[in-house]
Amino acid sequence: MFDLNYSLNGSESFQSGLDRSVSLRRQITYQAMRVFSGWGYSEMQIPLIDQFDIYERSVKEEVDDAIRFVARDGKVMMLLSDVTPAIARLVSFKLGKKNLPLRTSYANKVFRTAKNTKNSIESYHLGLELIGVSGLFGELEVFLVALEVLEKLGVDDFQFNVSDYGIVHYLLNATGAPKRIREEVLEAIIARDAAEVNFILNRLGIREHFIAAVSALANLEGGLHQLNQIQAALPNDKQLAERLEAMRTLFRVLSELGYKKRIRLDLAALDGVNYYTGIAFDIVSENLGRSIGRGGRYDALLGKFGNSQPAVGFSLIAGTISEILHPKFDEELVRDTGPKIEPISISSNDLIDGFSEALVRRSYNKSVSISEMT
Repeated sequence: MFDLNYSLNGSESFQSGLDRSVSLRRQITYQAMRVFSGWGYSEMQIPLIDQFDIYERSVKEEVDDAIRFVARDGKVMMLLSDVTPAIARLVSFKLGKKNLPLRTSYANKVFRTAKNTKNSIESYHLGLELIGVSGLFGELEVFLVALEVLEKLGVDDFQFNVSDYGIVHYLLNATGAPKRIREEVLEAIIARDAAEVNFILNRLGIREHFIAAVSALANLEGGLHQLNQIQAALPNDKQLAERLEAMRTLFRVLSELGYKKRIRLDLAALDGVNYYTGIAFDIVSENLGRSIGRGGRYDALLGKFGNSQPAVGFSLIAGTISEILHPKFDEELVRDTGPKIEPISISSNDLIDGFSEALVRRSYNKSVSISEMT
């Protein structure tokens, strides 16, 4: 593991520690961006400073912890606190159907104020956004890219905790409870407190089958069993059944592709951002006990700034990854000769074979461009 606790006794050791830290981050960034490029993602430069009021109007909850200041012209400005809304704002007005799907990647610093303190937090994020691809097809691509990045970096201590914000909010809305009560129930779900969920909803006189379905969200076990519990409580709800089946398919395909041990279904894993609308994931290091990245679907976000499009993406925290990794990388620079991108058209009826072909090509560092067969 990379030793962050280097000695400060003398300028030489201090400089050595700084050099090692910067070098490791550069290597992590280099490897990640190579993988992104290999899947057809182009890097986008995101401004570190933007007007606060634009985001306050559109995604207020996401910029509450942004660091703000007043510019000379009197406008309230903010430092970048989340890359995804910034990309959504930049591309939403310029997107046309001819430009879709859009695959963009980034390596950016973000700044925010720590909760309940006046301290600021600076971190370095690596990530990508896939815009214009809906449903399971886009989510599988994003999962596979994130998994490849972590594998290529040599990270072996991680697990994807997978939820679906769409299922959770669908069930909460189906109870008919007021917004304030739904927020209380959501807090109990995140705390995995099924007893509290039952208490709150029983107090309102909610019907038993809805209580059973919502309580199952707080199930500590998670997994396919959790999905089956929810469906058993509301067996005639076709919309819910479709969303549950999508999660089962995601798990089945990733398992068949060799990632079963990396994926844990957990509908209470809802510590992400408020703009997620569907399947989402938190990548957790069990040894560190912290998140090293997160991602998810956000189909409503671009519409808050301009043209609406389905979208999904993820980001990794370089600083946390550097704590896991030993600074042993292949530093040989690969000459960028503009590798030929090999197109792969995948049928929705044959996801496993299609994505298996993509993984085989990527194992030889061949560039691929994924499209859905129509």
